[in-house]
Amino acid sequence: MILKQNGPGRRILTFPAVYPCESIDPTTLLASLTNLALHICEYKSKSFSTNARNASKTIRIVSSILLFLEEIRHVVGSGIPDSVVLSLLELHLTLQKVRYLLEDCTREDARLWMLMKSDWVANQFRVLCRALSAAMDVLPPGLLDVPSEAKELLELVTSQARKSRFEVDPDDERAIKDVFLILNLFENGVFPDRSDIKRVLDYIGVQQWSDCNKEVKLLDAEIELDYSNEEKRREMSFLSSLMGFMSYSRCVLFDSIDTKSPNNSSFIVDAAASCLAALTAMIFDALYRLRS
Repeated sequence: MILKQNGPGRRILTFPAVYPCESIDPTTLLASLTNLALHICEYKSKSFSTNARNASKTIRIVSSILLFLEEIRHVVGSGIPDSVVLSLLELHLTLQKVRYLLEDCTREDARLWMLMKSDWVANQFRVLCRALSAAMDVLPPGLLDVPSEAKELLELVTSQARKSRFEVDPDDERAIKDVFLILNLFENGVFPDRSDIKRVLDYIGVQQWSDCNKEVKLLDAEIELDYSNEEKRREMSFLSSLMGFMSYSRCVLFDSIDTKSPNNSSFIVDAAASCLAALTAMIFDALYRLRS
């Protein structure tokens, strides 16, 4: 029931959730919902380089939902009214999207991109938690033969999801401003100070060459996906700037390559060539912007 469309098969910040079959057995549906909520709660122990507060609020809401699901799962059999099943189906769809969003927030190859998309990500947390609230709110507790504690928990979860505020973390905002300042320097043909670059990379948890290289590959893949989409040309330009920033950082900030390769000498030559190409491209791009 829980889809496994994670990792490289799914583009970052897309949520290909699938609406469960309406004829599903209610017991199976409740079991799947419980497992899905459990999986989301496991993100408590994971590291969020950005969007941490919004993620934490969302996980707390899902933890409360999990308690409610466990309560009704033990007292409700297959005789669940259709109106309740429909609400649970909507809940399942939204929880799938929450899981995808949390997965993206903890990806180790998209830390810079997730930072720069913080406003959009915060809004997605807001939208999804409102959807969780709506799904829980329409559950008719009078039609469920559950203890009063479960009904009180339902009211608490609904209120919690509806009233929670989701905004960009102030620390994330400062890091975003630092990135834009660095990009502005590049656009004006000025190379930024190493300490300014290091402050941004330290904040998002990019500590070594291989971390930086993962970011470059992710951004490059996103550029390729956007290339044929006319509506995303503006975003592609921004992605290119971020990729240039990370390529430059990879060259000037890290003294050693920590990735092992079967042919290490060849790998180092290729990496050096990549760095030189990135630096050259950035210099010519800066000159072009100055002339135009």
